[in-house]
Amino acid sequence: MDKKIKPLTKFGIWMGVIIVMIAVCFIKENNETHFLDDLKHQNETEEISEEPVYKDYATMQNTLKENNYDYVFKINGENKYTYTGSRCNGLEKGFREYQDEVIKYIIGYDKKTYKIVNDEYIEIDNLYGDFDSTYLIIDKIFNDLSDVVYELNMESEKSIYTYNLDNYNVVIRTNKENIESIRIAFSDITYDLEFANIGNCVKIDFNM
Repeated sequence: MDKKIKPLTKFGIWMGVIIVMIAVCFIKENNETHFLDDLKHQNETEEISEEPVYKDYATMQNTLKENNYDYVFKINGENKYTYTGSRCNGLEKGFREYQDEVIKYIIGYDKKTYKIVNDEYIEIDNLYGDFDSTYLIIDKIFNDLSDVVYELNMESEKSIYTYNLDNYNVVIRTNKENIESIRIAFSDITYDLEFANIGNCVKIDFNM
C-alpha cells in the first residue's frame, strides 16, 4: 500500500510544482504586458501635453502693452517712414529712415526725444514727421478696439483678427504665443507694425 502511495505522492508534488511555475510565468507575462501598456499610455500623454497651446488673446494684448519688444514700424502715406528699434522698461531706441536720411534716436523716461550724433543727445520734436503718431501707441490701439466686434480667421497656425471701423480697419496677426503684427489702414495712409522678442527686450543704456 505504501509503495503505491509514494509514486502518486511524487507525481502530485511534481504536478504542483509545474502548475506553480506556469502560474508564475503567466503572472510575470501579464505584469509585463500591463507595464508596456502603461508606458505606451504615458508616452502618448506626454506627446499630447508637449503640443503648444494658444495663449489667450487678451493675455497677448496685455503682454504687448508692457512695451518690451523689438519692432519695425512702417508708415506709408504721402511720405514714407520706417522705424526700427526696441522698447524696453520705459525707454525706446532705434533708427528712423525717411527719404535718404537715417537718424539714430532715443526716447527717455520723460518722453522727450533725442537724436544721437557722435554720442551726443540733441533734443528734437519732429521724429514722427507729418503723420498721427498716436497709432504707434499700443494702449491707444487696443483701447480704440475694446468695444469693436472682430472677425476671426485661422491661417495655418496663425490667428487673424479683423476690425472694421468707420473710417479705417485693423488687422492683427498672432502666432500661438504672441501678437506678430498690427496693420492699421486708412484710405490715405497705412501703419504696419511688426514685433519680435516680446517680453525679452535688451536693456537700453541712456546716460545724459
